[in-house]
Amino acid sequence: MKYVVDSNVPIVANGRDTHATAEDQLSAARFLRDVMSTGVVLEDTEDLALAAYKVQLNFSGQPGMGDQFLEWFIRERWSDNLVRRVSNPRGGSILQLLPASLASFDPDDHKWICIYLAGEADVIVNASDSDWVNGRVRLQAEGINVLELLAGN
Repeated sequence: MKYVVDSNVPIVANGRDTHATAEDQLSAARFLRDVMSTGVVLEDTEDLALAAYKVQLNFSGQPGMGDQFLEWFIRERWSDNLVRRVSNPRGGSILQLLPASLASFDPDDHKWICIYLAGEADVIVNASDSDWVNGRVRLQAEGINVLELLAGN
């Protein structure tokens, strides 16, 4: 499967700077462990995804599972097997792919939507951002599937 992993997933897995419970942290960490061994994570050639990950995760891969995800992401991003870079539209930004019906969606999430569309992903993975739940009907109308890791969303 091809995944777009919202930066909130590794942040929750780390359990730092978040309201996540220990159970939430474990669910996010398990997902990341699984996706690193059996899935394909999509990213963009503008490095918008990488920039989002770098804000709250450690390059060293320590101490949390979210940090391990960033270390893995950086190591694998040029292999095209586990992390696949999706191209921008010719001569433009990937953000140009945003459907007009989602223009009012949280601007911080536009990159995830556009990576999903450009890479023909199977799901966007969310752990703690209520915008994905609140926008579910509009997202589904555009053919965008969101996997909610935590039942409380």
